[in-house]
Amino acid sequence: MLIRTFINFDEPLTEEEKEEIRALKNRPIVFDEDCMPISDEQWDYYEKLMKKYKTRRITKEILIAEGKIKANVAS
Repeated sequence: MLIRTFINFDEPLTEEEKEEIRALKNRPIVFDEDCMPISDEQWDYYEKLMKKYKTRRITKEILIAEGKIKANVAS
């Protein structure tokens, strides 16, 4: 399940938010089919792409532009 939260960085965290962060700090990372672990080599490659495209997300369009995946073309 994807949960989006918008954070106003101009406001200090509430005590409830601080407690939530403290509670999450020691929880293990749980990988699944939507969030798989990646190797150090993959991370280095993605980091390079993030710098090249000035983004924090590697999208399908970026991978197509880099020739890593093929675009679906309707016939």
